[in-house]
Amino acid sequence: MDNWLFSLILIACSITAGMVLYLIAIFALKRWRRLPVFGGIEIEAKWLKGPLRLLFPVICLISTLVFLRLPDRAYDVFTHALHLLFIISFSWLIVRIIHVARNIILSRYDINIKDNLQARRIYTQIRVAERILTIGVILFAVSFMLMSFPKVRQMGVSLMASAGIIGIILGFAAQKTLGNLIAGIQIAISVSYTHLRAHETVLDLVCRLLLE
Repeated sequence: MDNWLFSLILIACSITAGMVLYLIAIFALKRWRRLPVFGGIEIEAKWLKGPLRLLFPVICLISTLVFLRLPDRAYDVFTHALHLLFIISFSWLIVRIIHVARNIILSRYDINIKDNLQARRIYTQIRVAERILTIGVILFAVSFMLMSFPKVRQMGVSLMASAGIIGIILGFAAQKTLGNLIAGIQIAISVSYTHLRAHETVLDLVCRLLLE
């Protein structure tokens, strides 16, 4: 069989396998989207569809690279393109997961009620944390992509260093907010369920601790 034809068939099969894995993952999310730890809040599969639709085929393609029979130049270009797509899709997934976590927490609080001081504080803290994390993910993704190009590798290194400095500055600026958030999550993971109040979920406990 011709090397190009074999490689094209293998690529098509890898993309198909990736789409099958994507459909299985979406089915699982729709089937088990009500997680008790989140107090029964539904996690909409649509929030993760985009990145997963790209990520699974890319992973399958990367796993079959060693079997491709392409010329060296074509192989190098294809491999580089896949690595860039992996960085994009994985970073996109992380950003969407951050968005999902934000929605899950904020859905527990209503800022339209009369006594909404606590809800507004939670909204502010979570949105600040979300933006900082999202900017960090994007900067690191762009840095890794730039470092994959020899001619602009130094620019990627500089951007990553700058992202680290900006992260430190933002960390100091939002030290209390992020500190309370991280502390709340750590306590939620390690706390015994005996610490929960009546009709209170672990998520409620985390948010209550953030306000204390």
